[in-house]
Amino acid sequence: MKEKINEYLDNRVKKEEVEELLLDKEYAFYYEDLKKMKEGLRELRVNPPDFVSKLRIVERKQMVFRYSFAFVMVLVLVFGVWFSMKFALYKELASKQTEITKQFKAPPGMGIMQISTEETIKVEISKSDLNNLINSLQKIATLKSKDEKNGTYVFEVQGKNISEFLNSIENFHSAKILENSLKDKAIDTNLTYQVTLTILIK
Repeated sequence: MKEKINEYLDNRVKKEEVEELLLDKEYAFYYEDLKKMKEGLRELRVNPPDFVSKLRIVERKQMVFRYSFAFVMVLVLVFGVWFSMKFALYKELASKQTEITKQFKAPPGMGIMQISTEETIKVEISKSDLNNLINSLQKIATLKSKDEKNGTYVFEVQGKNISEFLNSIENFHSAKILENSLKDKAIDTNLTYQVTLTILIK
């Protein structure tokens, strides 16, 4: 009999076939309980095609997100490598530029770098006056190196100070210039001259 009630709720039999059964309290309670249970199941039931469709949409969105994220990460990586290469190249060029700049000096108001020229002067002087001469020249020029054993002193002289440098040697009471590569040479005040002073003791 209970199967008949179940079939009625599933619309497989007519109402007339169960009316008499429902007059019985036991079957009436069974009918109400079974009806509520079936209605609850209908509410919970998911339409399979709709569920699959929604699942595919979610999966598609997740896939788009994953690919988008991967693409962004690749761009970040490529940009990072490019930036590192540019930075390394910039440092190398800056280092070379600094090295070149040390060898050249820019004249006032001009963008052209001028390399220093090397000159030689040979002087004969008494031993007692040598230190006084070197000290007086150091007030005008920069002593870069010296070899007292061989009697050579290397000075760096600004072009504008060449005349004063030469006059200090010529006017020194016991000094005599034997050779001078700067003699009769036009002096460029924008240049830096490297002058090697060779000393001969009288």
